[in-house]
Amino acid sequence: SLRWLAYLAPRLEELPVLVALAVRGGDRSEERPLLGAIGEGPKHGRLTLRPLSEDATVRIVARTIGSLPDSAFSRACYGATGGNPFFLHELLRTVRDDAIEPTADGAARVPELAPATVARSVLLRLGRLGSDAVALARAVAVLGSDAEMRHAAKLAGLTGDAAQLALDRLSDADILQRGAPIVFAHPIVAASVAAELKPGWCSVTHRRAARLLDEDGVALDRVGVHLLGTQPQGDSWV
Repeated sequence: SLRWLAYLAPRLEELPVLVALAVRGGDRSEERPLLGAIGEGPKHGRLTLRPLSEDATVRIVARTIGSLPDSAFSRACYGATGGNPFFLHELLRTVRDDAIEPTADGAARVPELAPATVARSVLLRLGRLGSDAVALARAVAVLGSDAEMRHAAKLAGLTGDAAQLALDRLSDADILQRGAPIVFAHPIVAASVAAELKPGWCSVTHRRAARLLDEDGVALDRVGVHLLGTQPQGDSWV
């Protein structure tokens, strides 16, 4: 389809035809030359959309649920979606379907929500990035919000170089953020990745994470959090 558009676009200069193409940032690199070819030419323009502002998010929340939400609830929706209109729309649909009240108490539930449509979109995008990226994203989901690159790489079974390259792909796809510690781009993305992890795999991986952190001299409260996510096996070290 992209090759066809690249062929068509230069031949429309004198015709009353509009071609509008929407592209998500971070899509596969092999498509970029074709996208560049489609966007060339004197009559071609590019419009970069910014995320919704917090004020815009408040207005959309109020319009969708039919009443003015508590400020904590609106902030939670904005924080969970990062102003992504698709994420916000699907999040509010789940809020409405689950009869979650737009109150401060309801705000506490927002970061844990992973609407099915968002989860499918995130997991499809993640799967396209290759096995290293999938392994790193799952490792970060297990380690939590204070994940360090060296721990995430080891837990994912990756070398340092492979983990850095995987992080580049995940950042370009708006799944993980660059920086330290490593965190997901949006809480709703983290919830989507975490929701797909199997209980047995999580138990085994949390145990591995606890051992890894303990051997690295990390504070015992962080080690203990992972041990709480494991199945009892009569292990005296635990």
